[in-house]
Amino acid sequence: MIPSRSLALVEIITETFSIYGRTFFRYGLLFLLLIVPGVCLVTAGTTSLTEDFVSSAKHDINFSDSDLTASRNDFNSLISEQNPVLSEKLPGAGQPYPHASTRQLYYFFQTNISHFNSSIEILAAGFLLLILGIFALSAITVDLASQAFEERPQELFSSFRAAFASHVWKILLLYLLYLITMLVLNGILNLLPAAGAGALSGFVLVAQIYIILRLFVTVPALVSEESGPFRAVKRSWELTKRFGGRVFGALFVFAVMLFVAFMVLGLILQFVFGDFSLWWNDFLTRDHLTVQWLIESTPGALRAAAAESAVLLLMLFGLIPIFGTVLYYDLRTRHDGPLVYVDESS
Repeated sequence: MIPSRSLALVEIITETFSIYGRTFFRYGLLFLLLIVPGVCLVTAGTTSLTEDFVSSAKHDINFSDSDLTASRNDFNSLISEQNPVLSEKLPGAGQPYPHASTRQLYYFFQTNISHFNSSIEILAAGFLLLILGIFALSAITVDLASQAFEERPQELFSSFRAAFASHVWKILLLYLLYLITMLVLNGILNLLPAAGAGALSGFVLVAQIYIILRLFVTVPALVSEESGPFRAVKRSWELTKRFGGRVFGALFVFAVMLFVAFMVLGLILQFVFGDFSLWWNDFLTRDHLTVQWLIESTPGALRAAAAESAVLLLMLFGLIPIFGTVLYYDLRTRHDGPLVYVDESS
């Protein structure tokens, strides 16, 4: 049966965490199956590519410690343009770039990319597997959350089968259309004069925020109502009509709570997987880097980063589709009116 009631903001949050607790074991199993393989492949591919590339550059073009330090300084100079307050004390910040060694390194990679095909293929396969895994995990979690909200038995296998038979590909189609739209918009902005592009980019940002609010419950509508991708988009647009302020308020509160949880958990995990944060600080702040240090320290740092990211995803990512599902049912009741209880035994 479907609970026939609208929810207060506090109830949306509490119901989200309640369903999260009830579905976490199944969600954890899905995470191990759908996300961990992709994370492992991305980590292995990145590690292999870094080691092969740096070793080859050192051997073929005599890429030295001073060249590595100069390229790092170029990187610091680049990020200092984005955030000069936080990065002004980094070596190389504010200096002109790129250095000759950075151009040489880029040219070496561009002309010898075929030497690293195996590492790039592993990395690409990992990213593809990870993206599909995230879409599948989102769809299945929404299905499990729908079952919990509607007080039905949770059927993991049927949710898994439905996701890969239909839901994942619909979500992927919508995501690809979004990427194409953004690429076209960015292309148009790049063709405009700087003043016009700046004004239009601000308008595009505001429009994106508005559209995200209106389409936030697209995936829950797609999964719960077994609808097509464009019908789900239309359904989300209908459900959020006249409730934009409510959606924004609920999202704001949830985002603040999620951010706080992310920061606290991230600080805790730094003590458990501290290698990456220490490595990154060394990379950015050391006066002189060495190629040998980079080759020897990178694998451990990347494994630590992968482990930390995986734990963060495991603990927090599931809350997002569950929150969207609970909000979807609240908006559905408010838009369609009281839902009829279904007695499946009759």
